[in-house]
Amino acid sequence: LGRWFAPEVLSEIEWLRGRVGRLDAAHRDFFLVIASNLLRDYSLQDPADLRIRRRKSPLPSTPFVEAWATACTEQIGILEEVQPLLPKRVNQSHAHLADVRELSNAGHRFRPAPPFDYVITSPPYATALPYIDTQRLSLVWLGMISPDEIKALDADVLGSREMLGERSGWDEALRANANELPAEAAQFCQRLARAVGASDGFRRQAVPALLYRYLVGMRDAFAGLHRLLRHGGRMAWVVGVNQTTLGGEPIIINTPELLTIVAEAAGFTAEQRIGLQAYQRYGVHQKNSIREETVLIFRR
Repeated sequence: LGRWFAPEVLSEIEWLRGRVGRLDAAHRDFFLVIASNLLRDYSLQDPADLRIRRRKSPLPSTPFVEAWATACTEQIGILEEVQPLLPKRVNQSHAHLADVRELSNAGHRFRPAPPFDYVITSPPYATALPYIDTQRLSLVWLGMISPDEIKALDADVLGSREMLGERSGWDEALRANANELPAEAAQFCQRLARAVGASDGFRRQAVPALLYRYLVGMRDAFAGLHRLLRHGGRMAWVVGVNQTTLGGEPIIINTPELLTIVAEAAGFTAEQRIGLQAYQRYGVHQKNSIREETVLIFRR
């Protein structure tokens, strides 16, 4: 944290954490989440860049605690407006922490009773977003991970572009389809491997193996969700098409189509596709942003 915050800012956010830490758990978490949402803007990491790069723009002129207090007031106002619209009953919601790729194991301790009726989610995209790079300051500041855990966590995330020495193993698995992906999905990854050119850097050279690993992980995720849904239950996934460039040629990665193939192999039936207009991105990532998304509806 000392490397990524100016001393006066770090002193202020640490003072705030100490004060908020004295509250009861429900209020403490609420105020810490709001502070966490401001960390990137007040850090030395470029807040406009998803990757880890030093900022060139000046820090905000408003002191951190003042910006935090304003954000708290706004969020409390929203909650006050929503409260009259909510049903007057005890909250029945529960949060369970688990790796969806492991839920297909019959011995896994998490099994809802009765099974779920619906799954609604937006899955990770293959190599598209650096999830841990984007959230690492909050994860460390909130005490959820230590700095030396960042790389390992990044490599384990579904859709990650990091492999930590596993590249050769996944290259070989891709060539032989050792993980037994559906033929159409495996063949697309193999086509990407053949498209890699001599001028492609190591990041682009890794794309075919990364996509293959991603689809294997998503196949395991579908299998886990299949186990948790009731017969006839439905699943909605919001996904978009992304792209890469290999050998100097742009290649479309039709993620909705690939995930449909993998989901059907896991036992789901594809029922419907609904096109959506994606939120318009601006700034440094506008060129590679996803402009259309699709809601995929599956039935168990």
